[in-house]
Amino acid sequence: MTSLPFAALPPLQIPPAATNLLEHGAKEGGIQSCTTAFANAIDTLAAQGGGTLTVPAGRWLTGPICLRSHIRLHLETGAHVVFSREHADYQPPVLAHRAGCWVMNFHPLLYARDATHIAITGRGTFDGQGDAWWEWKKNEDGVRRLIDMVARRVPIAERIFGTVADCVRPNMLEFINCRDVLIENVTLRDSPAYLVHPVGCENVTLRGLSILGNGPNNDGIDPEYCRNVLIEDCLVDTGDDCICLKSGRDQDGWAENRPTENVIVRRIRTRRGHGGIVLGSELSSGIRNVLVEDCDFSGTERGIRIKSAPGRGGFVENIHMRNIRMSDIIDEAIIIHMDYGSVAKGQVGSAFQSNTPSPTRMRNILIEDVTCASAGKALDITGDAALPPESITLRNLRLHATRPATLTHAAGVTLENVQIT
Repeated sequence: MTSLPFAALPPLQIPPAATNLLEHGAKEGGIQSCTTAFANAIDTLAAQGGGTLTVPAGRWLTGPICLRSHIRLHLETGAHVVFSREHADYQPPVLAHRAGCWVMNFHPLLYARDATHIAITGRGTFDGQGDAWWEWKKNEDGVRRLIDMVARRVPIAERIFGTVADCVRPNMLEFINCRDVLIENVTLRDSPAYLVHPVGCENVTLRGLSILGNGPNNDGIDPEYCRNVLIEDCLVDTGDDCICLKSGRDQDGWAENRPTENVIVRRIRTRRGHGGIVLGSELSSGIRNVLVEDCDFSGTERGIRIKSAPGRGGFVENIHMRNIRMSDIIDEAIIIHMDYGSVAKGQVGSAFQSNTPSPTRMRNILIEDVTCASAGKALDITGDAALPPESITLRNLRLHATRPATLTHAAGVTLENVQIT
């Protein structure tokens, strides 16, 4: 890929109307719920065609917040929006997305659906108080049941979860089928599950974010079924993948047929996480036209990771990663593998695998100008014997690792000026 995967993103259209959360009965202090105040403020702006809702400095307790078209939610410096720990505050179920599957589930904490020109900006913090949900990780039965429903092609409207018994945690910020989205400068921390998860969105800018969450499945930024995405200048410290591109699981992904495409990821810093930049494993609609550059990955389990499961289908193509610096990588600096989720690899079990024989096509991937000061292993590429990777080039790599490289079913992989010490 010799050029950026898309032209400049269009400017947001937010009308000049403005209101303050205090004007709608909100009480600062983090004791009295401001859920109604947020809803009334957003409804008031929507009735005027949109505008900006400002949250002043202070501690504001709330349930879920639902944005509407042409509205900006702006947090002033010192604003601390704290989401309720009461699970009932996130009922009744709404359309959501979990583990690559559409589901009727608990209301995401920050939500929008079918909206255009929406923004979240400012120097404040959203605190998901995810520890109120994290114990549910010990019970994956609900997620297994959801994945089984997808395999059986149960209609989405009948995939009804959103109870304590189901144990399917909501994501923190989930925008579904939205267009022209800006999220800038805020801090998001401690989600029940993923932190930032745009699904089916187009023209998305995620800039200057601090993403902090070390709970289970606390992925940092996960665009899924998205087109024209810019992710830049973010700090990510998470309990799962830091930046992860996805496009649906198995039957849902194949039916959706919406690749995640035209994505730029640049100037990202990590502290902890399962992977610095990750593609997959939910990629059944495909991932293509991706540029990742000028990033610093430190303290993650892996640096660069592309993963798919047996039978997942989809494709990964036209990927360019360059100018990446790594240090203190626990496992592989670079890993590309098609066997993610197998029982042999110690994952949850067969319910997390596809039930079809279709492999993922991997082609036209260039990873160049990468340095790694320390890693457990330099490089691991495990292709699919039925469909080995095509045209994968690793160029100008300087990797210092305890263990060297392993390549399996990797006839289409070329190494140029690769030094492993």
